[in-house]
Amino acid sequence: MNVFRTWLLVSAILFIALIAVGVSSVAQYQAASTAQAKLDCATPWLEKTVNLHDLHLKDQTTTTEESQLELMDQIMNAYSCVTGEKVPEMSH
Repeated sequence: MNVFRTWLLVSAILFIALIAVGVSSVAQYQAASTAQAKLDCATPWLEKTVNLHDLHLKDQTTTTEESQLELMDQIMNAYSCVTGEKVPEMSH
């Protein structure tokens, strides 16, 4: 009878440990999924930003006030994707 109680106790402890590992795995998956969603949101904005900045460097005549505002808008959108914060409109 004593052996049965020991196995029952060990089984219960292992079951609780298994549940804890499962909960931890789900939490890690959700965190990774959230991080991936942020990256997926920010990537297109950053690609546009890099392309426009590269254009400004290659041909400085393309650097206008409007293109600078567009560049800043793209950066702020990427920032918003990563932080989840709505960036306030800047006065121009």
